[in-house]
Amino acid sequence: MELRQKRWHLYPSQSALSEKISHHLTLDPVIAQLLLNRGIRSLDQATSFLQPESLGSPNFPEDVLIAASKLVQEAIENQILIFVYGDYDVDGMTSTAIMTSMLRTLGARVHFMIPNRFLDGYGLSKRALEMVRQEGAKLLITLDCGISNAKEIDLLKADTDCKVLILDHHTVPDRQPSADAILNPKFLAEDHALSGLCTAGIVYKFWEFYCQYFKLDVTPDRHLDLVALGTVADVAPLVQENRRLTLLGLTSLSARKRVGIRVLLEVAKFTHKTVSPRDIGFTIAPRLNAAGRLGDAKICVELMMTEDETEALRLATMLQQLNEDRRFYCDQLLTEALQQAEQIPGLADHRVIVLHAEGWHPGIIGIIASRIVETYSRPAVIISVEDGLARGSARSIGDVNIYEILKECQPFFSSFGGHKAAAGFSLTPDKIEAFKAHLISVAAEKVSQADLMPVLDLECELDPKQLTLSLATSLQTLEPYGAENPVPLFYTQSLKAIDFKTVGNGKHLKVTFTDEARSVVIDAIGFGLHDKLQLLYNPQVELAFSLEINTWLGRESPQLVLVDIK
Repeated sequence: MELRQKRWHLYPSQSALSEKISHHLTLDPVIAQLLLNRGIRSLDQATSFLQPESLGSPNFPEDVLIAASKLVQEAIENQILIFVYGDYDVDGMTSTAIMTSMLRTLGARVHFMIPNRFLDGYGLSKRALEMVRQEGAKLLITLDCGISNAKEIDLLKADTDCKVLILDHHTVPDRQPSADAILNPKFLAEDHALSGLCTAGIVYKFWEFYCQYFKLDVTPDRHLDLVALGTVADVAPLVQENRRLTLLGLTSLSARKRVGIRVLLEVAKFTHKTVSPRDIGFTIAPRLNAAGRLGDAKICVELMMTEDETEALRLATMLQQLNEDRRFYCDQLLTEALQQAEQIPGLADHRVIVLHAEGWHPGIIGIIASRIVETYSRPAVIISVEDGLARGSARSIGDVNIYEILKECQPFFSSFGGHKAAAGFSLTPDKIEAFKAHLISVAAEKVSQADLMPVLDLECELDPKQLTLSLATSLQTLEPYGAENPVPLFYTQSLKAIDFKTVGNGKHLKVTFTDEARSVVIDAIGFGLHDKLQLLYNPQVELAFSLEINTWLGRESPQLVLVDIK
């Protein structure tokens, strides 16, 4: 299948407004334009974005927070066993570590459980309900799951007097569970400062309120490193309160005060002084997720909570090995998935790609779904069939809401949950073919070809004279970058290549550009752009790029990072 070219979208210039913001806040006009591109329309909003500490401390509606707090306070005061049940991804792990640690700090009796992906599946499992009954827990707290478990919670309520508190950020289904209290940002307005929280952020905001409400001499601030870890790993939008919490959390992560995370970084041979969102995404999160994908994610929570160096080293070493195993399985499964995809008749006309096979490791099908999305620029659903059960994982692209599309197929599912960008489900193997046919039909109706075309959002056109170290430094004020605050990409057609070659085994481009007057000379690197080499012979090229600081032998200089060439 021939891959589509990327479509470039250049934000309209708003020079008058950006100059005004630039003047009032003493900013480079380019930074002001970037703020406008991110939907920031007032000086107050701009100040809150650039100085997140000025945002204050917004929270959920007080009546919901009070109800949730009283459930926990009653359990602590009466020494009632609290059962904490968190999901097996990084958001679920960090949420569980924060919740359990805070409860233990306050003297609660608490037992935590991270479900096994293969024994329990996603959400509140029957095995968990049985453990709640057997242990006599009177308060169940679900983290990063529970909002889709109305049936299971009804069963628990019918059989026991256990109360239920749900902290979850997934899409609220038509039938809500009969919990005693629910904290979910999906109930808030889309423009609310907490609307994009993942569960780690929800747990933090709950404890922030709890400690203030009961006038306790403790705070959840020492867990901000885990909030940042969960937020970035879950690809939550890095704006509003998420941005504030992540900035604080990255500082804490970089300080390496948490024994388990520090040792994990050492085992991974991570030597950078500071920890960035990229480091979370490529170094920390994959090792933590490997446990949930291939083994028991409980060890990740234990790693986050331990203060023992020897125990931390034992657990971190286990995670390192699991991550190496995960890489091996991913390479193998991706090869098979790509081969199967290429055999689909009329693949180019499909608005969704659905692949399935017996024996595919169910722990990594989400990763493979993401790789298929990257390869073919369309939503992907990967299904693993094992021991009479089919498990599916879906990933989306752009503005395509995969949750809503799969919701049209809900009669086929035994279980189902997720959000706009990702979802999971299970079904019996005999329903796979009918499900595939129905899903492909629904996608053909709801997804247009335009929805599938990859788009590069370019912030503004830069003159070569603007490609300075000063601008590259100013761009750092917008960090941390992530969902809804992406690394700024720029456009220019005023540079010509004067020297270029492939590097990195021929996969990457290294280029030196100059302007027409040869007054500006700047280096560039283009990762994975070897196929664009011939375009550089043209007298004029169009470039899409980010601007960063390159440090070599103690000297700093601006450098272009090319993402596309036309």
